[in-house]
Amino acid sequence: MADRRERFKKLYPKRLKNTVWNIRSIGKLSARTNYIYEDVEVDEILSTLIFELKAVITKFGLDPLDVTSSLMTVRKRNHYTDGKKEGYWESFHDNGKLSEKGKYKKGLRVGIWESYHDNGQLWVRGEYTKDGTRDASWEYFDKNGKKF
Repeated sequence: MADRRERFKKLYPKRLKNTVWNIRSIGKLSARTNYIYEDVEVDEILSTLIFELKAVITKFGLDPLDVTSSLMTVRKRNHYTDGKKEGYWESFHDNGKLSEKGKYKKGLRVGIWESYHDNGQLWVRGEYTKDGTRDASWEYFDKNGKKF
């Protein structure tokens, strides 16, 4: 038993150091002065890293939702064009459940937007017009999903 403990103590610092170095290398790809990338590629990088991290957390016998709740905010899609929000956006509650989703065009909310309670139930659904104003079609739901 002590032998396995000593092996762990010897191996983990080096593996952790290598992993951190690799993650930082991926982070350097974000320098737009050196590279051009698409949102879908960034999503793939982040989704893969989060998936692998959750797998490791589970192997250590922990609940990935407890440990990674703050990491889920990473999945917020933040795309800007000329300094204005653009395209599909999602954000998440601290517990990892979807908080909000919808589209932006030239910095304005457009089309159908949905917001969710922290238990995953739909809270609000409605549509924004092309000029970013709410139309009359907004619906509201309680935490049990009942419309009010």
